Amino acid sequence: MAAIDTLLLKIRRDTRDTGTSDGYDRAFTTQELTDLVELALTEVSRAYPRELTTVVALPDIKSSFHAATISMPTGFDTIYRIDCLKNVVQSPAQWYEVVDIIHPSMGEGPYGGWEIQAGLVYLQPGRFNSQTSHLRIHGYGNWTVDTLDADAEQAVRYFVQAECMFRMVTDRSIFQQWQLNPGNTDVTVPAINQMYAISRQRFDRLIGRLRKIKKVG
Repeated sequence: MAAIDTLLLKIRRDTRDTGTSDGYDRAFTTQELTDLVELALTEVSRAYPRELTTVVALPDIKSSFHAATISMPTGFDTIYRIDCLKNVVQSPAQWYEVVDIIHPSMGEGPYGGWEIQAGLVYLQPGRFNSQTSHLRIHGYGNWTVDTLDADAEQAVRYFVQAECMFRMVTDRSIFQQWQLNPGNTDVTVPAINQMYAISRQRFDRLIGRLRKIKKVG
């Protein structure tokens, strides 16, 4: 079963919307829940971003006065540190040694650091020493369904549950459809208001606990 399908099953249990057919005994269609999951991934990533690290080869340096560029690594939204690495080969082992750390540019010209513009990372050529063969990039990115850790998945589920409750508060037709599920028939409008308030507070408490102060270069 695909990761998104597994997550949607959990969300349907969370929201007590466990019918079998869109438009018949489900208050929320699969597409509506998928859209809410995408919204939740963005919201959770703002407060609790995914930490990423990758190693890339040193780009070609054409001269000592022209910045080299690499594309922002896949999945990265921001970068906070770049390490210069030396490729060490001692057969049969191979590893990298850190030989320098590049800090963000402060306008020092060809001997400055790195900066990001329009999805490209600009690297000043005078900043590399002769031992550098690779760069290790540290940064943050957004979560995807396939990369969620336990805390991020919990936050996504709480967010979607709160949004579903809010939609039932503001749209009577969705609420009436939801009432058709077994166990929901005796839920009143004041009760659904209270359920929304509780689910939203639960998400806010969790995201407050998970909130991460981002490292900067």
